[in-house]
Amino acid sequence: MENGKNKVLSNALPGDVMRVERIGASTEISQRLGEMGIVRGSKIKMIKFAPLGDPMELQVGRYRLALRKDDASGVEVLSIAEVR
Repeated sequence: MENGKNKVLSNALPGDVMRVERIGASTEISQRLGEMGIVRGSKIKMIKFAPLGDPMELQVGRYRLALRKDDASGVEVLSIAEVR
């Protein structure tokens, strides 16, 4: 991901640090993401992919969670750092 450009969360690479700009998923998925702390303005760090590439492991605040790429594709993020 390039700094300063909006992307979808599912395209993040390990080490990317992003800020959530918009959640364009369905209402049901948006609500579930919100319950996990993925809301507009939250900071997310991409940790790694599972061995087969899905789900992805993310750090949101002080905890980590696994999120399917399909669900992550509805989350628009702004890259704020790349640490590899």
